[in-house]
Amino acid sequence: MLSKWNVHKLIPVAGMILALSAANAAAGMGNAGEEIKTAAEHAGYAAKAPDVKGVQMHLHHAINCLVGPKGQDFDESYGNPCAGEGDGALNDFAGPPDKKAYLEQALSLASTGVTIQSHKAVKFVAEAVHALLMDAQS
Repeated sequence: MLSKWNVHKLIPVAGMILALSAANAAAGMGNAGEEIKTAAEHAGYAAKAPDVKGVQMHLHHAINCLVGPKGQDFDESYGNPCAGEGDGALNDFAGPPDKKAYLEQALSLASTGVTIQSHKAVKFVAEAVHALLMDAQS
């Protein structure tokens, strides 16, 4: 049986163990904020790219950050600028539904953008994706 003295020593130790466990669990959940920031940066790069290929490459980067490496729309051939940041912004996001809707709309537009062959048109799509991702951050 534990004495009163031992119990008082165990309580702070147990509290520290629980706090460390919670911190480790949170660290493994990913960082949607960083993933959104990176996706927005790449959508911005896409909007400024000098040709269709460049716009589409950066839109693919944004898509990969949104869906994560296990996502259906993830395309490893374009690389993952969000590697190590989590499981994709859409999977890691725990904010308000209206902000998540911006992420879903950005994904939908970016997915359309990678199929457009008109440089002028795809740049407009990239600008819209960028705007939605910026709104999701604010």
